[in-house]
Order: sequence, then C-alpha cells, then structure tokens
Amino acid sequence: MNVAAKRLIELAEAPVTIPDCYENDVRELAANGIDRIRIAHQLMPTMKERICLVQRMGTKGDIYYDAYEGGAAEASNSIDEKLFSEALKGETEAAKLMEERRVAREQRDLRKELFGI
Repeated sequence: MNVAAKRLIELAEAPVTIPDCYENDVRELAANGIDRIRIAHQLMPTMKERICLVQRMGTKGDIYYDAYEGGAAEASNSIDEKLFSEALKGETEAAKLMEERRVAREQRDLRKELFGI
C-alpha cells in the first residue's frame, strides 16, 4: 500500500471533533425551520463532520442539542403567535390550526418523554 493510501485510511479512522463556535448558526438555522441534516450540510464541509454535528444536535446536554431545540422552539412560538393573532381577528382556520398544533405538540412531547424519539 502506498503512502497516500495509508494516510487516507488514517484520516478516515481519526476521530472527528467539532468546535463549539457554530452554536449561534445552528440556533438561527433551526429557528428558520431547517432540519438537522440540512443544517449539518450547510455548516460542515466533510461527511464525517456532518455526521458528528447531527449526532451532537441529537444528544441531550450537548450545546448543539440546546441550540437546535432552542431555535426550533423559537420557530414554533413564532408560528403560534401568528396563529393566535389571526384567531383573535376571527379567523376560524387559524384557531383550528392552533388546536391541531397543540395536540401534535402534546403527542410529540409524550413520545419524547416515553420513548426518547
């Protein structure tokens, strides 16, 4: 095996670490409704880094998990506020959507609590 091939194997087997400097970017992208995989593709140049970032965004206690969940919550709150203001104006469709979102949120929270998904 030549030197270049050995070096490629070493690089492929090396552990990947991502600095914590992307926290604000993750929060902002999540607040705009972008999912974990798309965020990783936008921020990370290599597949290994993308995988690492997706894993960190899914690991409770990690700063990227907190950033993603916080951004996603901001997006959800923004939608809820808009629906609420429309419902106050008499928009019955907005009121229906608010109720559907509330039920879906309760079900999602229960699944997360019971099964971790």
